[in-house]
Amino acid sequence: MFSREDRFIFACLGSASNEGAVSEIHMLLRKGLDWDYILQTAQQSRIVSLLYHSLGLVEGHEVVPGPIWRALRNAYYQVGLRNLLCHSELENVLSSFNLLGIETIILKGAALGEIFPEYRALREMSDVDLMVQEKDLEAADEALSKLGYSHCEYYRPREWYKTHHHHWAPRYHPIKETAIEIHRNILPQNMHFHMNPDGLWKRSGNLKIGAAEAKALSPEDLIIHLCLNSSLFGFRDLRGLSDICRVVGQYNETINWDWILKEAHEGGFTAHLYYPLSLAADVMDATIRERIPKNLRKTSEFEPLRDRLLRMIVKRTLLVRDESNLLFPDWFWAGLCKELLKRRDLTQLVTFIGRSLLRAPLDLPGDNKPSSISGPLSPYYAVRRSIKLAHRFCKVMVKSITRIAGWGPFKPATIRQENAPCRMQ
Repeated sequence: MFSREDRFIFACLGSASNEGAVSEIHMLLRKGLDWDYILQTAQQSRIVSLLYHSLGLVEGHEVVPGPIWRALRNAYYQVGLRNLLCHSELENVLSSFNLLGIETIILKGAALGEIFPEYRALREMSDVDLMVQEKDLEAADEALSKLGYSHCEYYRPREWYKTHHHHWAPRYHPIKETAIEIHRNILPQNMHFHMNPDGLWKRSGNLKIGAAEAKALSPEDLIIHLCLNSSLFGFRDLRGLSDICRVVGQYNETINWDWILKEAHEGGFTAHLYYPLSLAADVMDATIRERIPKNLRKTSEFEPLRDRLLRMIVKRTLLVRDESNLLFPDWFWAGLCKELLKRRDLTQLVTFIGRSLLRAPLDLPGDNKPSSISGPLSPYYAVRRSIKLAHRFCKVMVKSITRIAGWGPFKPATIRQENAPCRMQ
């Protein structure tokens, strides 16, 4: 399923929480790697800084080609500078909220950068996610306006976000180039499972951001949030999987796993925890107790065929690939994965597959990976997509038949010179 290069990337991401990954990195470095593929995958998955840092820790830069190493190093410094500016702006925003008496929980990348100081320069962030209570949404939105942030309405108008989404319309500062999302909850409102935001506030802990004060999710809620976020994106977030490994490695001895299992069962999202956690344990050797994934798998009550299919698709969608030669694009597999998690029956799954293949993917600005959101159905795209699928299917079949039959391009036999020495076989 995974190539040598893929396993090298997994080992680098898991090296911070697993000492055994270091020996695997050295072993793979000795075998030779496709560094162009590694760099492309790291850039698309937004893990270049983490990869560069891991290579520096294991002193593996000596075998990395010069141009690749320079590209990794340049990206590392760019991400570090970008994150430094983001965290400086985060302190500024939180100070403004403190003056207004607005309590704030820092989510995802911004929170991880404060909880793990060494992670602050490594974990690439696309925006800053903050959660406030329902009563403070208007005040927080107005405070961001006074700080120079404007609404981003490229996907939906801001009024739509207020009634249909778990966060308000994203805010963007054109000069500081910082995006902020104000959340009311960590889950979209249309999900088939739920999580009470009041409990998140009760279990949260205090966090100091420079001179400003904020809150962070408890370790248990943080793991749940990271797992749910990974599953909601169709498991196409290698960076998020690295986040899970780091949090589990830090809090493994103190995490109340029994409470997590109980909360997942009552909330109806056991499958959404099982697949990210089992994936983190399988590909990055995260130190998760063996009984945890087993209990989650047992309570998810998925039939064996659905479970087997989901495990295959989850591993298939983990890495962002070049889609030019793929029969089905990655956004299709990510969407199918999310539909399977919703316990759709066979008729609903077939309908989803048919509609997805004939709809154009909707690429949103600012997102560097193909979206799983489908655009409007158009006759032109439906015909073009059908022809493209037929062409790719034929190419795949021809390659498969050629490989099975042992055919291939003609290669002239090498003629040995008369005086050339003959090697013993």
